[in-house]
Amino acid sequence: MIHQDILQRSMEKAQEVLDISFNLREAGVKADYLQRDDFWQQLVGEQGYMMFHPEVEADLVPEFRDVSKDDIHELEHVYNRLPYGRDQVAHLRFQVAQKLVESINTEHLLQNTVPNKVMSYIEAYCIAIHNDTAKEAKSYRSPKLSKLLVKLFGEKSETVKWYTTKCPKNLDSGLLKEWTITISILPHHIAGMSYYAAANHGGDKWIEGWNGTSCMDTKRNGIGSGVFQLVPSMRDVTMAVAYLSRSEDKDVWNPVYQARALLRVVHIHGEPHFLICRPYFTSRKTRHILIEGLKNAFPNAHYTGDMRSFDGEGVQFRVEYPKNIELEVDKEFVCPDCEGDGFMGYDQYNEPVDCETCHGEGRWHIDDSFLPYIDDHDFIIVNHDEIIFKLPVKYFASKGVDLNRPEKKPKRRFRFFNPLVGRSDVEPEPVQVEELVADIEDIRQELAVREAEVEMDAMEDWLRRAWAYVGADE
Repeated sequence: MIHQDILQRSMEKAQEVLDISFNLREAGVKADYLQRDDFWQQLVGEQGYMMFHPEVEADLVPEFRDVSKDDIHELEHVYNRLPYGRDQVAHLRFQVAQKLVESINTEHLLQNTVPNKVMSYIEAYCIAIHNDTAKEAKSYRSPKLSKLLVKLFGEKSETVKWYTTKCPKNLDSGLLKEWTITISILPHHIAGMSYYAAANHGGDKWIEGWNGTSCMDTKRNGIGSGVFQLVPSMRDVTMAVAYLSRSEDKDVWNPVYQARALLRVVHIHGEPHFLICRPYFTSRKTRHILIEGLKNAFPNAHYTGDMRSFDGEGVQFRVEYPKNIELEVDKEFVCPDCEGDGFMGYDQYNEPVDCETCHGEGRWHIDDSFLPYIDDHDFIIVNHDEIIFKLPVKYFASKGVDLNRPEKKPKRRFRFFNPLVGRSDVEPEPVQVEELVADIEDIRQELAVREAEVEMDAMEDWLRRAWAYVGADE
């Protein structure tokens, strides 16, 4: 459990983050927090967070994409130049190159293999109606990446030169001491899941998301409705935050997220596993370091991006919340920029100019119920009283986890036999052997005394009857 002083300071910091949003401030929304799942609490301890340097292999994909960018652009240029009816082969070549860039990973580059998605795409064109297209597709069938690159771009292309002379054939993983990954369940790290993005603190924008960060940013989306999901997220007992920062940025009270992902724990057959949800990041490099760093550090970590490559059956696991975590909002807001007028003055032609903040409306009304923020709706469904995980069977089977294994039946309750009270459903308190021997001896002595008393009563009865008989004869 988080130390009380740390939790109180984090709650105060979380309220500061929430109050940055005009909507949250005007609606009087207060920071609220529920104690996290035992797995998270045991992992991070009383301080509420843990830090470590990631150990990862270099990611070759960003460099491959940069090198091949001009060659792919040239293929697109050739395709667009050709008249309709004569562009089928050029179209195929451009499409295969695009598919390759989208689906390739470091392992393909190291092993000189073509991704399965690209091979499937090529095979579909091998039976094309257009003979030239089918012939071209058949020439791409080699599973060796080097041969496909020559076919697509030519031997003298920059892509082929890089792959044959500069691309490493093996990679050694190493500890990246210049980077730090933090896993946290502190309230202000959750409330600031997007506010602490690097772009808000003098750094680079997140290249995916919204407006340089995301819609959960209380600074950049302060009048949006999405930020109301932050409080339910603070109540979500399954959630933690993982963020990547430069090692010199050690201040957990004012962090800078170079990359960030929400984590959610789910117990499978009694064993804890956690999902690494969709990340937000300043570069593909920071994304790679965060995701691979987490996966290498925790064998029970599962990235949703990896899970999506496995089709087929899924199994649901449910987690009940300790209480209703929904946030109800019914509030009308007056625009702070135009003070409810809806316009900001007049232009050079003396025409009224609508307020950009409220789009000329002057006010807005929010009447809705809000639940925790979810990045991966294909795997996670959240309700006011529970969260449901839909997990792919094939993916987890590849990790040695059988989702279809039946749950263990609870053992029959032990029925205790007490010689004084008989059988009982109440389990006895543990006793020391010496105490148990003494109790048994006391019972034996008590039984012996009772037996002696019975014998004495019988003897007295016999003597009474004997004296009565003798007296009768006299």
